[in-house]
Amino acid sequence: MSVRIRLQRRGRKKKPHYNIVAADSKKPRDGRAVEKLGYYNPNTTPATIELNNDKALYWLQVGAQPTPTVDRILTYRGVKYRKHLLRGVRLGVISQEDADNKYAKWLEDKAEEIQKKVSQVQQKSQEEAKQRLEAEAAINRKRAEAIQAKQAEAEPEEETETTSAQADEQPEDSGEATNTEDNTTQE
Repeated sequence: MSVRIRLQRRGRKKKPHYNIVAADSKKPRDGRAVEKLGYYNPNTTPATIELNNDKALYWLQVGAQPTPTVDRILTYRGVKYRKHLLRGVRLGVISQEDADNKYAKWLEDKAEEIQKKVSQVQQKSQEEAKQRLEAEAAINRKRAEAIQAKQAEAEPEEETETTSAQADEQPEDSGEATNTEDNTTQE
């Protein structure tokens, strides 16, 4: 049986997440797996990767071949580096203690790098939100100024209309008053 370490698709349409599994290469992509090794979600920034490094290392050592994407994930998580160090220990080039120290240092550096990337992404999203808010405030100010300008233009027109209307109404009122007087006298 030829074993591959590959991604098994999960999730809904256009929002995939994947299980990282060791499976027979002849089985379908989403078919039965020999063992689940972890989880990968590319929809988050940065991508979420949960991986059991010891199980992945075991499968690599017994000859399982990773797919290209899983190969990059294993490199990113340090599994391939650890395999490289253990091979050096097995050949006698490096001691087990030195290999463990190098791997621990690499993990610390990688954790710092990931944390730095996460903080940069958060800072960038905060800056973008601030810029969107400022742009929206500027648009609102322009709208308010346009409304005030229209109201200012409408007020003089209304004043001239009201003064002309008042002028028109005054003679009508006086005429109506005379008509009522005439009506009362006629009775």
